[in-house]
Amino acid sequence: MVKIRRFFKTWREILSIYYSIHGKLVVFLFALNIFRDLFAIVGTYAFSLFIEKLSNFEASTSHTEYLAPVLILVIYQTLNSFSDLIYYFLENRLNMWDVALMRVRLSSHLASIGIGKLENPELTNKTTRFSETMGQFYGYLSGALSAISLIISLIISFAIFFRLMPVFSILLVGVCLL
Repeated sequence: MVKIRRFFKTWREILSIYYSIHGKLVVFLFALNIFRDLFAIVGTYAFSLFIEKLSNFEASTSHTEYLAPVLILVIYQTLNSFSDLIYYFLENRLNMWDVALMRVRLSSHLASIGIGKLENPELTNKTTRFSETMGQFYGYLSGALSAISLIISLIISFAIFFRLMPVFSILLVGVCLL
C-alpha cells in the first residue's frame, strides 16, 4: 500500500512540476490523449459498419450505400493521423524544453536560497539527485498522462457499453471482480 501511495505522490509531483512550467501544453496534451483513446471507439464503430455492409453485399444493389462507411473510415484515419501528428509534435516540444527550463528554475531557486545554505550537505545531495534524475521526468509525465487518459476512456467506454447492453455489462463487471 505504501508503494502505491508513493507512486501516486510521484505522479502528482511530476504533474505539478510540468503544469507549473507548461500548464496549457500539459492540459492540451492530456485532452488530446483522451481524445485519441476515445476516437478508437469511433474507428471501431466505422469498421463494424463497413463489415456489416460487406456482409450484406449483393451484386445487383447500388454501391452508394457502401460510400458512407468507407467515407467514415477515410475521415477517421485522416483525423487519427492528424491528431497523432499534433500529439507527437507537442510531446517532442515539451520533452525538448523541460530539462532546460527545470535547470533554469533550479538555478533561480538556488540563487534565492543564498550561499550560506548551499554549503549544507543535505541540500547539495538533494540538488545533485534532482539534477541527475531530471531527464527521466518526462517519461513519468508521459506515463501518467497515458494512464489517466486510459482510465477515463475506459470509464466512458464502459458507460457507453452499459447504456447499450446493461445486463451483459453487469455480468462483465462481476467476472472482472472475481
